[in-house]
Amino acid sequence: MNRKVRFIVILVIIAVIFSVIAFAVPFKHTAAFWVAYVAELIAIALQYPLFYHAFNGETTTSKVYGLPIARVGLAYLATQTILSLSILSLTFVHAFPNWVAVLLCAVVLGFALLGAFGTSIVKEQIEQVDSQARASADVMENLRTIAKSLPTLTADTELKSALNKLEEDFRFSDPVSNSATVSIENEIYTLVSTLQEHLTTGLATVEEINTIQMKLTQRNAICKTTK
Repeated sequence: MNRKVRFIVILVIIAVIFSVIAFAVPFKHTAAFWVAYVAELIAIALQYPLFYHAFNGETTTSKVYGLPIARVGLAYLATQTILSLSILSLTFVHAFPNWVAVLLCAVVLGFALLGAFGTSIVKEQIEQVDSQARASADVMENLRTIAKSLPTLTADTELKSALNKLEEDFRFSDPVSNSATVSIENEIYTLVSTLQEHLTTGLATVEEINTIQMKLTQRNAICKTTK
């Protein structure tokens, strides 16, 4: 039994328990009774879409961002359950106005929906920023990976020493890119790819490596000035 099925079973059990309480206890079946009863079932049913949206993410981080939505859902269910039980109990009082039950349940539902939509918007914004941050670090991460492998492509002592220094420069460079660094990073990527090809064919030179280091220094300077 997967988690979705288990969650649905739990919701069904809650609905059954509430229904047993509602109909086993001799509450008066007034309009207020039915308003409270239906409102409770709505609160139980809404838990599934709320929890699904909260934890419907591909990464653990994304699911953590959904916790506030889940909390809103649980708070709504708890509040509505207390309110529904209170209204059911008050049905013993013949003069209890039905419109009050409708108003109270509608207000609780309204606040729950506002809370869910609000936290959902925040979740999506955080996920978008997180996605952009990961994407902005991908370029330098790829270059670091390539640079780390370059020293293994040559047996020349001078080239190997220069390549080790280049790998170190990439490792300690600012990992986050931005719109101002796109152009020079494309240049660096092209230069690194060419160097990688030249190393495999024995045509690589120290001057090529020095050119990449110079471009990398310029790129890091741009990062500092644009922060």
